[in-house]
Amino acid sequence: MASTMLIVVLLAIASLLVLASDPGSLQDFCVADKASPVLVNGFVYKNPMDVNAGDFFFSGLNKTGNTNNRLGSNVTTVDVNKIAGLNTLGISLAHIDFAFTGSTHHTHTPEQRRYLR
Repeated sequence: MASTMLIVVLLAIASLLVLASDPGSLQDFCVADKASPVLVNGFVYKNPMDVNAGDFFFSGLNKTGNTNNRLGSNVTTVDVNKIAGLNTLGISLAHIDFAFTGSTHHTHTPEQRRYLR
């Protein structure tokens, strides 16, 4: 009985110590300055006064890619190199175009699956 109570108390204390959340974002407005030669943990930040709407926009995802290749597919990726506003957010996007008989080889763990519809 005492050992069961000890286990319950230890589990209760351990559960109080667990924080299952991301830390607060200290850098939520950090547009990449791709013209800067300094690279510190990715790109340095652009002066907030120089940020414009183009830093948060990419117009290539609505265009059909060329699927005339061996796999019959085309992948358009978007990351901080194409949208400077994604700097420090850990976000990237991919748009895949398939030909009628096309396929692509891919591997990933179940945790990495993200579907946007």
